Amino acid sequence: EVEEERLFLPSDLTPAERIELQLGKLGTEEARWREGQAFDALRAIRSIVKTIRTLRDRKEKNDRKQKENSRAGDQISDAVRRRDFRMTTYEAARQAMIPLESLTPGPDSAFPPLSVADTFMKSVVKKRQLGDSQFTDGWLWRDLGKMGKLTDKEMEAWSEESDRVQWFRAEAEVQRWQEHAEMRLAELLRTARSFRKWDEIWSQLSEMQPYGTQGHHAYAKQKASMYQR
Repeated sequence: EVEEERLFLPSDLTPAERIELQLGKLGTEEARWREGQAFDALRAIRSIVKTIRTLRDRKEKNDRKQKENSRAGDQISDAVRRRDFRMTTYEAARQAMIPLESLTPGPDSAFPPLSVADTFMKSVVKKRQLGDSQFTDGWLWRDLGKMGKLTDKEMEAWSEESDRVQWFRAEAEVQRWQEHAEMRLAELLRTARSFRKWDEIWSQLSEMQPYGTQGHHAYAKQKASMYQR
């Protein structure tokens, strides 16, 4: 498979091989890239998990009928697939940093292993219920700032700015979808007007055919009928 083809990056080599091939500087550079890749993956996971949490809250509260419930379930499943893909990307970046000796394996490393439980976040919509104190948000919501060497205040500001950017992007997408819907509606109305006009034209032509030209009359009637459908 192309996706599994080895690129022979420094992370694919042992430390001895990197020294022999004089790839030390390139290995350091790849470690920086991998750290950025891991951090970007975590930020994307946070955004997707927020989406999943919101979709589940909305599904539980509003989507009672089978059609709405099924559609909401499909949306959640799609978001879960995107989350899992980003988690795979994060793990790949982690595994690449370990042989580069820029990351120590284990739960105490700068980029620890990430499980689905580590992405858990409490609902920001539902009221707190009995027993909620037994569940805490995963480390994804507590330690991301430390990885990026940010203070809690800086991390909060970054998170708020990230949410704002996501909101404006979503708004732009909604406006674009609305524009396409309006364009399709306008196209449908133009097509309907055109068909009515052609129906009128062919109907008039059928009535204008002189006696003895039944073939012409039938053809015009057939064309008018086609535009009446």
